[in-house]
Amino acid sequence: MDFGKYLSDRGRDVMARLEDASIGNVLAQYPGLTWQELVKPEYADPNTVPEYVDVVNKINMGTAATPTIPMFIAQAANGTIEGTQPGGPGVGAGDGVMITGDVRTLARKYCDAGLPIQYDQYDTISHFLGAMLWLPGALTWIDDRFTGKPVPSNCASIAPGNSLAPQEHAR
Repeated sequence: MDFGKYLSDRGRDVMARLEDASIGNVLAQYPGLTWQELVKPEYADPNTVPEYVDVVNKINMGTAATPTIPMFIAQAANGTIEGTQPGGPGVGAGDGVMITGDVRTLARKYCDAGLPIQYDQYDTISHFLGAMLWLPGALTWIDDRFTGKPVPSNCASIAPGNSLAPQEHAR
C-alpha cells in the first residue's frame, strides 16, 4: 500500500530513512515520534486514512480465531523510556510498542473461551526491558509443560482492557 500521498515532508524523510529498519531502530532514532508528525494536517486522525484502517483491521488479533492451546502472555506497561506517553481516554498505558489494555482484553477473550492463560504485567518497565522478565518466565512456563506440571491460569485476576472492535473510517 502506498501511504505516500498522506505523508508530510517530515514523514517522507522518516519513511525513507527507516523503510527497512527494525522497530528498535525506529524507537532509538525517533523517540516519541507521533502519527501527527508523519502525516499532512488533514490526516491527523489515522482513521481518515482508509488504507490505514483496512490494515489495522486485518491485523486485529481480537477479530481473529481464538487459539486452542494454553498460553503465557506477558506485557510491559510503561513505555515512557521509549518516548511513548500513556494514551488518552480509551487507550491507556502502553509499553512503547503495544497498548496494555489491548493485550489484557485479548488475554481475557482467550480466558472466556476456556483457555488457561497466565498473564503477567510489568507495570514499571518498557517493551524492550520487559523481555528481560518475559524470557525467564516464558522458559519456565515451557519447561513446566514438558515436565507435566499443571497449566497455570490467572484469568480471574486479569484487569479489564480496551475494546478490540474493528476501527471505523472517520469522515
